[in-house]
Amino acid sequence: MSDHDVTALGYLEIGATDLDAWQRYATDVLNVACKEADDTLLIRYDDICWRLRIVPSAADDIIAAGFEVADEQSLAALEERLESLGFPAQRASSQQADARSVTALAITHDPFGLQIELYTGARSSSEPLSLPQPGNGYITGAQGLGHMVLTAADQAQAERFYMQGLGFRLSDHILLGPEGNQLQLTFLHCNPRHHTLALAPMPGPKRLHHIMLQVTSLDEVGHGLDRAVRSGVPVTSSLGKHTNDHMVSFYMRTPSGFDVEYGCGGLEIDDATWRTGTHYVTSFWGHRPPG
Repeated sequence: MSDHDVTALGYLEIGATDLDAWQRYATDVLNVACKEADDTLLIRYDDICWRLRIVPSAADDIIAAGFEVADEQSLAALEERLESLGFPAQRASSQQADARSVTALAITHDPFGLQIELYTGARSSSEPLSLPQPGNGYITGAQGLGHMVLTAADQAQAERFYMQGLGFRLSDHILLGPEGNQLQLTFLHCNPRHHTLALAPMPGPKRLHHIMLQVTSLDEVGHGLDRAVRSGVPVTSSLGKHTNDHMVSFYMRTPSGFDVEYGCGGLEIDDATWRTGTHYVTSFWGHRPPG
């Protein structure tokens, strides 16, 4: 653990073939604020100017992930560390930084080609947040926007970049499948959220398996499930409770084909006392596929 590690997942840029469907999904199902800006959609659900930027693209997948760092000194130290590992980072122009509403920005790529953006700056909005429907909001702040799960065909290279390079710490593993042919899911944290990033060592049709948004109560999860069912959004995994982070959640399909996990009650990690472990099932109960 270093003072110069990343501190939070601040934003994601996502490519989409159907921005109208995303706008309906954001407002009618996720219950987040969504506005159009220069042929893109800016999605926010806290005091940050935007958390998700949806742009026109045939990929229907993640395009870039923005990770916050503490200050300019930390940004420079991260650039140097990444360079030493063979992942050069290029300092962005002031225009590129302004487009992300940040003070300083450096751009690199993970071993699988995903654009990773490291930034400093609060990104706070001067406009008050107004959710489409009444609700108690989301768990963000120092914990960032939520978590994401990426497919990563080469686990060793993924860990080298995200752990040695960006400074993520191991939370735990989940091993799935028969002995000798097990799939190891790796869960990583950079703040008290149990995991900001999970790595699934398998090829997938998309880089992004899912993102997680954490609401404040079980009632909020239930309202989200009702909105999804009402809107005809596919629920890909029923309500359940995970073994490692204790999140009570369900999963639903986005207009781009990856999932959103919508949950509450996730564990928080204190690095001074946390002990890593291994789990052999994903859930205590629930999280069943349709049918």
